Amino acid sequence: RHGLTYPVAQDNEYGTWKAFANRYWPAKYLIDADGYIRYTHFGEGAYEETEEAIRSLLAEIGVNVSGQQSVVSSQQDAEGRERTPETYLGSRSWPSLANGMQIPTDNIVSYSIPESVELHQYALVGDWQLQGDERQILRSHEGEIRMRFLGSEINLVLGLEEGVKPVNVSIEFDGSPPTQSFVVDHDDLYPLWRGDYGEHEIILHFSGPGISGYAFTFGS
Repeated sequence: RHGLTYPVAQDNEYGTWKAFANRYWPAKYLIDADGYIRYTHFGEGAYEETEEAIRSLLAEIGVNVSGQQSVVSSQQDAEGRERTPETYLGSRSWPSLANGMQIPTDNIVSYSIPESVELHQYALVGDWQLQGDERQILRSHEGEIRMRFLGSEINLVLGLEEGVKPVNVSIEFDGSPPTQSFVVDHDDLYPLWRGDYGEHEIILHFSGPGISGYAFTFGS
């Protein structure tokens, strides 16, 4: 259905995730021919370094990759422009929270609308609680997430606490009144906008407590 021509392993019960004591998404682990982990990388990026590590491990077992086209090169051609890096709503990207406290806290925090949000930063509005160092959960009935980014595409991983009713989300983009809305009823990567490359600001309005925000990803 999705045009994939290679096998993909499902880990619905988190068996592999837990066995690696993994806490990141995405996470890359390269395992050599003897079964040893030789390379790890967490989050987006480091495409050149990852490919070089793959080529090095293949060379160790006698595979000649010198004449093979680099996958990274074609990706760089398509994504050669600068863009906002993947931004987590947890501790890993804490400096990107424009109106946050100096250090992360798992207390419920009431966030007010900031005067401005700098490029590559986001802001929370309403009562939010950091949980597990990896997500922000809306505790008030209404809330917002504001993000100023550079790129031509923005997505956000959203989810719901167990037992929470679906939450409605409306989108305000570049100062225009909300013209788009969707419902979050399961954990997933939700596409928010795709259009002309440039610097943009998006505001997500949430109606209903218990929604969780995990990470923004961007395209250029």
